[in-house]
This record gives sequence, C-alpha cells and structure tokens, in this order.
Amino acid sequence: MHIASVVANHLINAGSKAEIQSTLQSCRSHTEQHDALKMAADHILLAVESNIAQKNHQVAIWELSKLAIVEDELLKAERRMNHVLSLTGARL
Repeated sequence: MHIASVVANHLINAGSKAEIQSTLQSCRSHTEQHDALKMAADHILLAVESNIAQKNHQVAIWELSKLAIVEDELLKAERRMNHVLSLTGARL
C-alpha cells in the first residue's frame, strides 16, 4: 500500500493528463494502480468540495477536470482488474 500512497500523492499534484498517465506507470500491479487512483480520486473530491465551499471556483474547476481524468483512469483500471479476475474465475 505504501507505493500506492506515494503514487496517489503524485497523482494529486499532477498538472496534466500526460503526467497522470506517466505516474501510473510506476505502479507494479493493477491492484496498486487501482488503489492509488482511488486514494487520489477521494482526495481530489474533498479538495473540490472545499474549494467550492470557500468560493474558489476557478481552483474547483481545475480540480474537477483533474478528478475527471483520474476517475476515467480508475474506471479503466477497474475494467482491467475485472478482466484479469474473469480469466481466473474470481470476482472483484
């Protein structure tokens, strides 16, 4: 889980989709990638809510676009994990 939290921090601080995708390549497994994306998405969502509450709308919009990218990557990771698990007969 340690690597996933380090990767999640990099995702949270990423400035572009390319940087997010590059950061994900440092994960050793699909599970690690999924965990990092989930942690990052949760953190970014809290940041969006906080920025909206503080009326920092431009920052909230920036964070929302980052959240969309991270959640898109999370969906892809979940599909990959489900595919791998379906090949082994297990379920997520």
